[in-house]
Amino acid sequence: KADDDFYRAEAGIEAAMALVLGGKPNIGYPLKSGEKVQVLRDFGRASLDDYEEGEQIGFPIGGPTPAAAREAMNKEMRRLRDKVPPETLQEGETVIVPHWEVARIWNYAMKAYLRLEAIGQGQCVYGESTGWDIAENFLAGKFGALEPNRYINCPQVGFRVTRDKGTWPCGHCGKYESNLLQCSRCKSVHYCNRECQKKAWKTHKLECKAA
Repeated sequence: KADDDFYRAEAGIEAAMALVLGGKPNIGYPLKSGEKVQVLRDFGRASLDDYEEGEQIGFPIGGPTPAAAREAMNKEMRRLRDKVPPETLQEGETVIVPHWEVARIWNYAMKAYLRLEAIGQGQCVYGESTGWDIAENFLAGKFGALEPNRYINCPQVGFRVTRDKGTWPCGHCGKYESNLLQCSRCKSVHYCNRECQKKAWKTHKLECKAA
């Protein structure tokens, strides 16, 4: 049960981060008429060559009028004919992050996290998921969607970070504390004190390697 909640929390937090980073290609832009539309692009289709012969081409388009939707469809068809990569934003386009979807996934993850917290295992998730701060700060209104050209500077999805909001588990007793002693050789294990370190050495020495 705890393992299931751990995976639910981890997956939910990283899925929320993916949306904040523009993981869903929901694009907004103004038309020449001045009206604004939203288009959900297909990242798997970069040109007309990616469609089967006779296959109907369509995009989920949100616009204020049928005329605006048609104008947006014409633009999307031009992009396909010109083979513009779907992840490339043209002038005036922006990635729209669906705030309610981020909140829905975040709440799903937090239910699992709170169950872990109730049995003293919340620290296994809190701060350990790359997306925690990204999703939390987005929902708190501290920043909006990150610009697509900043993707390269963002954490890689799926990579966990070695931090837990300032706390570490002791390599012997498992207690979580801040400012623990670090193994000077491998620098990957921490201890409450010298006594815990000495007691753990019999087993730790089998895997301890110089960093």
